[in-house]
Amino acid sequence: MIAIAPTIRSATAADQAARRAIFHSVKSPPLESIGWSAAAIEQFCDQQFEIRDRSLAMSVPTADRSVIVVGDEVVGELIVDRDRDPWAIVDIALLTDHRSQGVGTAVLGDVLSDADPLGVAVELHVDLDNPARSLYERLGFVVTGSTELQYLMRRPATREESE
Repeated sequence: MIAIAPTIRSATAADQAARRAIFHSVKSPPLESIGWSAAAIEQFCDQQFEIRDRSLAMSVPTADRSVIVVGDEVVGELIVDRDRDPWAIVDIALLTDHRSQGVGTAVLGDVLSDADPLGVAVELHVDLDNPARSLYERLGFVVTGSTELQYLMRRPATREESE
């Protein structure tokens, strides 16, 4: 699937433009489908990106904000709050060209591999119509609740048994 394994590193100020592009790649398609102009979409997504960043800084101040890198390119963003039990995957997003290539599976596998020895469950929210739900189910996440817009999914804690 993936030619080069993804790496995860802490996001820096230098990653702001890449993080914004990732956000746009997720939020733009639905707006395009309802006929918004490119300029309106860009303005709206820029505003939403700034609001989201400020909101996350206040609501999950201890979350690790990382970027996903393939080769030399920042292709995604990962935000995980490990300062709670269960851990929360606050956000994982990939540029369109890097979806369905195994990148998300590898990144989530790394998070789960970190949680497993600690016996910590991991949870996330996913939009009702997001095809990534099937990936989360393959990784062991189960739906534990829902709202009108999202499912809450949790992967139960597992602890590797020592022999």
